Amino acid sequence: MASLPSSSQDLVVLTPSSPSEFASAITSRCYNAKRPARDCYPDIIFQAKSVAAVQTAVRYCVDRKLKICVRSGGHNWEGSWLQGSGTALLDVGDLNSIELHQADKSVHVGPGATGSAIVQALAPHDLFFPGGHCDGVAIGGFLLGGGYGIGFPKYGMGSTWVSQARVVLPDGSVVTASSSHEKSDPKQAAILHLIRGAYTAFPGVITSYTLGPSLPTKPKGVMSGTLFYKLTDWPKAFDLAKTIHKDGNDAIEITSVMTYAPPAVQEATGESMVTLLGLMIWGDTPEESWELWKRYGSTAEGLLVPPEEMPTQLEAENVPAFFKDLYPSSTRYQTQVFMGDKAFETLQGTEEMESLIQPLVDMWMSDDKPPAPSHTLLVCVHPNLKSKVHGNQELALGYTPDMGIQTYAMYTDAGQDDTIKEQLDKAHAKFVECDKFHTSLVEGETKRHGYESGFACHEAFLKTRQCIQLLDPDGVFAGCPK
Repeated sequence: MASLPSSSQDLVVLTPSSPSEFASAITSRCYNAKRPARDCYPDIIFQAKSVAAVQTAVRYCVDRKLKICVRSGGHNWEGSWLQGSGTALLDVGDLNSIELHQADKSVHVGPGATGSAIVQALAPHDLFFPGGHCDGVAIGGFLLGGGYGIGFPKYGMGSTWVSQARVVLPDGSVVTASSSHEKSDPKQAAILHLIRGAYTAFPGVITSYTLGPSLPTKPKGVMSGTLFYKLTDWPKAFDLAKTIHKDGNDAIEITSVMTYAPPAVQEATGESMVTLLGLMIWGDTPEESWELWKRYGSTAEGLLVPPEEMPTQLEAENVPAFFKDLYPSSTRYQTQVFMGDKAFETLQGTEEMESLIQPLVDMWMSDDKPPAPSHTLLVCVHPNLKSKVHGNQELALGYTPDMGIQTYAMYTDAGQDDTIKEQLDKAHAKFVECDKFHTSLVEGETKRHGYESGFACHEAFLKTRQCIQLLDPDGVFAGCPK
């Protein structure tokens, strides 16, 4: 039986015998300010700062039959890197190096490096990577979720840029999986498949990624404009979104939101709730972005207030911070559903759309709606994104959902939890009952409906399970149910 490793420069070991330090190591890295319950706490925490330290931690856990949960950033709202008694938390947030290789326009990064930091490091070299929308999202979990990031219609899912990954496997060995050996080596093929969408079920510890080669050139014409509609005029916003999809303009990232009207809009119109359509335009040049804004933004009809003549121009590396500043909050509760059998762009007429969207409208028009600045995000996946993903590399989760509906209650008083959950779950239940939607969350971020429900098709689930079985036959890594 292996003895407990001593803390060192490369490996910090924490146990419940130091309660304050132990709790701080868990909660200080939580993106959501709602702290996890103590029955979710692991038996031990390892903070690794080198590959050798990761190997030491893994071998100790295997010897003690502790299941391993891995955390790189802590942005996962579900907190599924905490699995309770009988587990160890292996934190690799300090593996956050960023090393640029200018010769082939690639970048070598640790799992703890944030997308924000990577984009900023690439900017002086005129390169770009589509990292997470939120400021500070670590690349490890982001890529394991597929990498649905900034500028996704134009640049594709972040995970499709992974050409190589170094991984510590359940037996403590280190494998470097490369896309150049993906067809000839089953183990490397399994690793690369799972990196593209396995979430917390990944059966190993990723210690570095290579993104590239030939990363995109940094876009010089990034602009953000917002179109405001009455809440009940959401069909007009969707019609414009469908037009942009139909035209195939992948330089436009669309954000459709039901939320509280900004003070200036509320004062000018008397409307307290709005449907807004955000157009983030990823033009290679300012001229390209201006032309797209003139085509879709300046000419939009049925708006609550006139469209902006001068949308905000941004540096690409500042976009994550820009999103973060829109909705400042420390406490969140989330529900989500994904569309099943129909593509967003094929939905016909207001009547069919109303059958899907009306639960949201009812919720936002009720007296007990979530407090400001809560919002519902309607994600309509761009058709070009799906073709890029599947023409390049298959995501572990399978076919990308056509439409996602995510309601975020954002607030600062955790005492509002019961009221928030009751209201959001009412709306959420209506989606679950609708045969056009499926869900991977039942009660906000607190419980999973079963790992398979997160996959778009049964075949994708089976392939992912086979890859996990190949790499981790003894179930050393906790992740989600296998």
